[in-house]
Amino acid sequence: MKKLLLLLLTIFPLFIACAQTEKKQDSKEKTELERLDKSDINFDEETNLITYKSDGKLVNGIVHEKWGNGQLMQEYTVEEGKFNGISKIWYEDGTIEAESIFNNGELTFHKKYYQNGNLFQMVHMQNGMPKDTAKVFYPDGSLLSNYIFINGEYSDGICYNPLGEIINCDLINNGIQPEETNIEDKPKPEIIRNNITDQPIDGLLMKSYSDGAPWYHQCYKNGVMHGYACAWHENGEIMYTTNYIDGKENGIQRQFYPNGQMRGESEYKDHVPHGFQKTWYEDGTLKAENNFLNGEPHGSVKRYNADGKLIKHGTFEIGILISEECFENGKKVDCN
Repeated sequence: MKKLLLLLLTIFPLFIACAQTEKKQDSKEKTELERLDKSDINFDEETNLITYKSDGKLVNGIVHEKWGNGQLMQEYTVEEGKFNGISKIWYEDGTIEAESIFNNGELTFHKKYYQNGNLFQMVHMQNGMPKDTAKVFYPDGSLLSNYIFINGEYSDGICYNPLGEIINCDLINNGIQPEETNIEDKPKPEIIRNNITDQPIDGLLMKSYSDGAPWYHQCYKNGVMHGYACAWHENGEIMYTTNYIDGKENGIQRQFYPNGQMRGESEYKDHVPHGFQKTWYEDGTLKAENNFLNGEPHGSVKRYNADGKLIKHGTFEIGILISEECFENGKKVDCN
């Protein structure tokens, strides 16, 4: 529960921190309310009131700040020294980062976005706590969790892994952070343990990028990977998805380029390739088709050039090359 609230309550401090930063910008009149540069105001953490630096009076106006490239960084309305109405924050490239609604200084609704523009989380708030419902999304826009809150306390929810399969929300709510374990020790240990109890970990190991976007999710049981595993590129696109049983990769592994295009798809059994395997160029052109038996090439193996034309076709029997044909411009050539 504590980790769930930490996930959702990264909201109001974001505006407070922005209000405290000093950065001089040009002022303009945009509406009937005075338009103010953020460097002209003060925010009092004890009273949560916003005042003019010049005379200490309560602010009434639209406060803004810009990035060095001229893009808006943030803009929010202040009435009688309190946040009121819609507040917005943007990434440096102009993509919206957060939208919030305040009522007389109280945060009532908040949305946060990934840098790729997709919604990250959406939560209703009352008295500084989640109210009614809260949703969290994966970077591709698919639903991660839908939570229900009663009187600020988590009541129920439904959660999904990156493949869209329903999972126990406790995996997400009680997610384990890498710094709580020995996973980053060198060399990487065979059994991942809790740093405090020294017990093998059970649950979902979760690491995030600096902006809060997920980096990887890995399920563990008795200190080894067991269940789904997924990682994301920094731009929010999925990097790979796979599945483990008792520390060994089993099932379909899929890899993706940062542009979202499929990079490879392979079937695994007991941590080695077993079955089909395909790879693609970054533009989606087929690059290779392979077949494996217990980690060894077995059966047909094909290679294609960047234009999608077959350049090599071999046949293997449990890792031994039986025959091979090579092609150039659709014609057979010697294999060198």
